[in-house]
Amino acid sequence: MFILAFACDFSAVGQELIWEFETGNAVSSSPAIGADGTVYVGSTDRKVYALDGRTGAKRWDFKTGGWVTSSPAIGADGTVYVGSYDNKVYALDGTTGAKRWVFTTGKVASSFPSIGADGTVYGGSSDRKVYALDGTTGAKRWVFTTGSSVFSSPAIGADGTVCVGSYDNKVYALDGKTGAKRWEFETGDVVYSSPAIGADGTVYVGSHDYYVYALKSSSSGPADSPWPMFGQNAQRTSRAKPKLTSPTIQINQPNPTQITISFKDLSTGTYSLQSSVNLLSWQSIANDISQTDNVELTIESAEEKTFYRLKLNED
Repeated sequence: MFILAFACDFSAVGQELIWEFETGNAVSSSPAIGADGTVYVGSTDRKVYALDGRTGAKRWDFKTGGWVTSSPAIGADGTVYVGSYDNKVYALDGTTGAKRWVFTTGKVASSFPSIGADGTVYGGSSDRKVYALDGTTGAKRWVFTTGSSVFSSPAIGADGTVCVGSYDNKVYALDGKTGAKRWEFETGDVVYSSPAIGADGTVYVGSHDYYVYALKSSSSGPADSPWPMFGQNAQRTSRAKPKLTSPTIQINQPNPTQITISFKDLSTGTYSLQSSVNLLSWQSIANDISQTDNVELTIESAEEKTFYRLKLNED
C-alpha cells in the first residue's frame, strides 16, 4: 500500500502528486508530522515508518509484532509514541527509530496516544482500560477500567482532565493525575470517536447512535502540551509543536536614529518581532523571521522608551 503526498491548490481543481511511498500492506494509521517535517506513520505490515516530508525517502522503520493502525503522537523531545496490535505501546526515538521503551497492555493497544503537559502518555486498549504512562520510562502511573474496548483517543483539558470514549457507550472524564473518574456521559451506542476540546473547554464527540455531542467541562480549553488530543489539535493538523530553545537577542544603537537587533539560536518555526511602549499592546515590526544562525534587523529608533519581544507564529 502507498502513502501519498500532494500539493493542493485550493483555488483550482485537482492536485499535484509530490511523492508516494509503498509499505508492505494497508495503511490505516494517520500520519503525524514532526517539528523538522519528518512524517511518521504506521502500516498493517507491522511497521512504523519515518519518511522525509519533502522527498518521501525512508529515514527508518521499526517492526512491531502486529498491525499498526494507531496514529503516532510526538513528544516535546521528538519521541514517537504509537500502539500496535501486538498489545504494546512503543516509545521510539524520532531521529533513529531506536526503541526507548515498551509497555504491554492486556489486549490490542488500539487507541491513539495523547500526551499531557507533564509528558504523561495516555491511551486505551481493547482490554477495556485507559492507561497513563510515564513518557520517559513507560512506567504505569494509573489505569482506569471502562465497560468495554477503548478505541477512542483521549483528549486532555487545560486542567488536566482526560476525556475518552468507550465501546460501553460512554464518554469518561478522568483526573489526569490519579485516574479518578470526574464524570461520565452515556450515549445511545458505542463511542469510537476521539473527542476534540474547543478553546472554551467544550468537549465535542460523536457516537454510533448517529449523534454528535457537545459536553461542558471544567477545562478552559485544551492542555498546553505536545499532543493533547488526536491530530495534536482541534484542527487535526497532526503537526508537532516546534521544539523551543533559548534564543540570544542583542540590541545595539549604532547612532541616535537607528537600533540594530540580532537574533541567534531561534527554534524551529517563524517569529514576529513586536514592539510596545507599555507592555500591554504590541505592534509587529517584522514578520516571518525564521531559524538561522544570525538575523539582523535595523529599525528607526523611537523617541520614547520601547520594549521588544519575539513571538512564535502559530501555523
